[in-house]
Amino acid sequence: MAGKQHSRAAAPVSAEDQVLLLQSLALAEEEAAKRKRELLTRFLKHKLAEERQNSALNLHKLHAQWRTVLREAKAAELRRDVLILSQAF
Repeated sequence: MAGKQHSRAAAPVSAEDQVLLLQSLALAEEEAAKRKRELLTRFLKHKLAEERQNSALNLHKLHAQWRTVLREAKAAELRRDVLILSQAF
């Protein structure tokens, strides 16, 4: 009996069992796709919120720098006016 090989053949699957198996595989794939979509949606919402926050911060910085430039321009203009007025009187 040392030379005998026992091959294990798959048990015959009924059509109903095969349909149930295919349905469960389809359901599992659908759930995996749904989880993937939800994960992607959460990721994109997080990135959008982060981008909005960075945009607001950068806009604030831009306004602050612009006010500094305007302040320096106004100061230079006032210095010129004072110099002209001091020479005139």
